[in-house]
Amino acid sequence: MVLADLAVVGLAMGLLILQATGSVWQAIVLIPIVLIGLLRRPIAGSRRLMSLDPDKVQIAAARLVMKNAEPFQEEFLANGLRSVGAKTFVVGRATVVSSLLISPDALAYATVTDAILHVTSVFPGGQVLVTRNNDISPLPPYVLTNGLSGATPSELIGAHADALDVLAARNHHPILLVAQEIPRRATDSDRDGIIWLKRQRDLKLKAGERGPLVARTNLPGLIHAWEAASIDLYQDGDGPTT
Repeated sequence: MVLADLAVVGLAMGLLILQATGSVWQAIVLIPIVLIGLLRRPIAGSRRLMSLDPDKVQIAAARLVMKNAEPFQEEFLANGLRSVGAKTFVVGRATVVSSLLISPDALAYATVTDAILHVTSVFPGGQVLVTRNNDISPLPPYVLTNGLSGATPSELIGAHADALDVLAARNHHPILLVAQEIPRRATDSDRDGIIWLKRQRDLKLKAGERGPLVARTNLPGLIHAWEAASIDLYQDGDGPTT
């Protein structure tokens, strides 16, 4: 949140507090407290991301579904996806369960928690396309993101198909996935992503990394960088696990 945004928020909060309390002094006291709280939100989010431990990403022993994730799981199943397992990871003191499903054409798999939904395809060079219902964090250069904030499973499936069409027009086609290999592939991908994330100094998404892939004005440059990413990363020994 930039200073101009904070100024606007501070003024609005001041007027609301003044209207509610009728006290200028209470408004003066409470405005800094509110602003500090707003500033701490992205800091807390960054700390949660940096607290992730790649060694604590594990394949689950059973096909688990996280509490409150059942509606998302059911919607993916209704669209023809099939459950293939689950993985777990630790955020702070909480263990998060991600159920995993494969698409009917075996060109994508879905990751489902109670809040985060991803649809992922993998390409021959090790590059990855991820369609997700949030834009909360950057991902490695070999991951092309397709963000639809708050999207339902059905909307994510449609948007992922649209993004695959964009890439197909540039002669990029995803590999066929093997259902039994998806839990290992998903956990390895998470571990690689966490290791990359911990090396970053800036966890803010750039403007060109947000939103639906098909709507981005810098799409040719993004795809060109994505095409080259796995080659550069392999040379550094940091390439994706495929």
